[in-house]
Amino acid sequence: MQNYDMSIILRTLLSVLLLFLSSSFVYATEKKIVALAYHDVVERKDQLTSDGVTLDTLINHFEWLLASGFQPVSISDLIAARAGEKTLPDKPVLLCWDDGYTSFSTHVLPLLKAYNFPAVLALVGEWMSASENGTVLYGDSYVPRDKFLSWQQVMAVQQSGLVEIASHSMNLHSALLADSSGDMLPATITHGFDQEISQYESNVEYRERIRMDLESNSRLIALHLGERPRVMVWPFGRYNEVALEIAHDVGMEVTLTLDPVSGTVENLM
Repeated sequence: MQNYDMSIILRTLLSVLLLFLSSSFVYATEKKIVALAYHDVVERKDQLTSDGVTLDTLINHFEWLLASGFQPVSISDLIAARAGEKTLPDKPVLLCWDDGYTSFSTHVLPLLKAYNFPAVLALVGEWMSASENGTVLYGDSYVPRDKFLSWQQVMAVQQSGLVEIASHSMNLHSALLADSSGDMLPATITHGFDQEISQYESNVEYRERIRMDLESNSRLIALHLGERPRVMVWPFGRYNEVALEIAHDVGMEVTLTLDPVSGTVENLM
């Protein structure tokens, strides 16, 4: 009876040990990655909009990250870590700026250089293509084109060696009519509804629209910067399996969202 009890105890201890080792292995390989999304950066509080921060606040964020042990990493770091060619720091963080505000050149880039922090900058092709003195539709209103970076400024940003230029779509940073009730939903995830003929976009039409959009913005970025983007930042953070598949097919091996969870090296899509 005692031998039987001892064998049960030994088997139980072995199972617990194996469970612990397997859990430790998963934790060690699936390192969590925190990504922070920023937009505009302004000098004064009276200049703030809903998606902006002041320069002082951004500096405080950088100082807090350093004091808390976080270490900014680049897209190249993440890809190398996924391939087993590099080990990430204990608390990696990815710093991202969406939409391509001019303030990235005037405020953010000097700060990145001072701290030697890598970052990601995501551009909307439709806005970049607007005439120099024109306007772009941002949300529900038109804003001056010069609120956003010029290609010359983006080239200077790229030459810093600190910033990964990403795609933020050609023209998906908008909403589409989604049904006969007039509901508007993010263009990336919506089968558009044509009110005149009371018909939804077909699956084939939807796929082709998303593919053409991502491909055209990749070509535009390559035309001006000499290389296609390898990162897709989803407008409004919204995506689905079809969009992920298409992004991968057109050469973007990393995609970023606004999901309130950490990412892992094993799943950069």
